[in-house]
Amino acid sequence: MNLKSLAHELGLDEAEYKELLELFIETTEADTVTLHDGIIKKDRGIIEKAAHSIKGSSGNLGLTDIYGVSSKLVETARSGELHGLDKTLNLLKKQLEEVRVLLRDG
Repeated sequence: MNLKSLAHELGLDEAEYKELLELFIETTEADTVTLHDGIIKKDRGIIEKAAHSIKGSSGNLGLTDIYGVSSKLVETARSGELHGLDKTLNLLKKQLEEVRVLLRDG
């Protein structure tokens, strides 16, 4: 991922894109806590709502890897097959950390 090219693809300058990424990280961290709670409670509604929020914002920002994982979480919640969601959530957290590092170093 390259911040400058991602910003350009969205028609933003790099500073604007960085601000949006900072907000994305903040809100997604809160959503991952909600996802974790939903997984513990085995509450499909909580999982779907939080994952859908991440899916939408990551898609709008061109973060395709996070979009893909959050889409999988939404689909899994809808299907009711909640096995293995801890691994998927951990992958999402890893991807979020990669965005954080890109923003810091980028």
